[in-house]
Amino acid sequence: MATEKYVNIGGVWKAVSSEYANIGGVWKNATTNYANIGGAWKPVPIVGALLFVPETTTRFYQLDTTAGADNWHENTVGSIAVACDSDGNSYWANGTDVTKCDTDGNVDWTFTGHTSTVTSVCVDADGDVYSGDAGGTVKRILSSGNQEWSQNLGVNYSVYGLAVDYSASIIYASTGNAEFEVHRLLKVNGNHARIYYSPIEADILTIAIDESASLYLGFADIGIVRKISNAGYVYPTFTEDMDGASGSVTQVVVGHDGYGYAALKDTKAIRKFDLSDGSEVWIETIGGTAAGAGVAVDTLGNVYGAFRKAGNSVDNQIRSVNSSGNTRWNWSPYVSAQFYKMAVTPGLKSAGF
Repeated sequence: MATEKYVNIGGVWKAVSSEYANIGGVWKNATTNYANIGGAWKPVPIVGALLFVPETTTRFYQLDTTAGADNWHENTVGSIAVACDSDGNSYWANGTDVTKCDTDGNVDWTFTGHTSTVTSVCVDADGDVYSGDAGGTVKRILSSGNQEWSQNLGVNYSVYGLAVDYSASIIYASTGNAEFEVHRLLKVNGNHARIYYSPIEADILTIAIDESASLYLGFADIGIVRKISNAGYVYPTFTEDMDGASGSVTQVVVGHDGYGYAALKDTKAIRKFDLSDGSEVWIETIGGTAAGAGVAVDTLGNVYGAFRKAGNSVDNQIRSVNSSGNTRWNWSPYVSAQFYKMAVTPGLKSAGF
């Protein structure tokens, strides 16, 4: 009897010294996972999922997603947004700076080119970083930490949300403060054009993108998620109201499972919804006094929600639920934590979020 295991690879029987997977029609040695990013298969190192949590009081965290343990944390002047790449590097909006940390929490570089508070950050599959600030400026920062370009969308703008369409080399920015718009920027030079103007005077706090490059906008103070095309067409059949007439949608993401997820301020909940019409799949509330502040979802469909309340409260916590909305764990480092938008590896889906 043969002592080795064999598998038929492309019509040829091979001894299994390692495992194989068919990636995009090509058999590859499966020493790593692969993900389809922007239509191209890219290697994703096999590491446990990592959750990155900004906290505006004193620090930011990397958490183990299996139990909510604090892997490491860094002191900060006040972080309100984070992005991550498939290698486990994280990129933090940290006051007027953008800070890159490696998987172990060591600072690789700090970009100090913003003059206003950095309010949003995202990263593409090449490791290039895009950051937006409260003065209406979007910057492209190369993986080396050096600025490639800087574009100002307007003096009355705050850039609250950023998303990448990697396949088209386009970045989308959502704004607020005095102008409530979505702009499309070219990766190569940052040239931009407005594609959407909201008739409702409400900040567009967050923006996400799906595989077909449809955009999902989360609004402050009116509690809706709006779906638009990458040309700015509003889908009229999409159900909008998610957090009531005065609520705020603080973060929207598109999961690897093809569903949308929203953090809801007034409802104090995380909601899973259908991307076609916005209909609710399930909703998870904290059962306390803290508002929904952030949401992230990993490749297995596990969901992570950030809940925030001003002052000291045991309801300041991170909660994880599985793909069906059932609780996995709760975590809170101390009662004065003020959590914000989150990210989880590998971060980029297809078009990106």
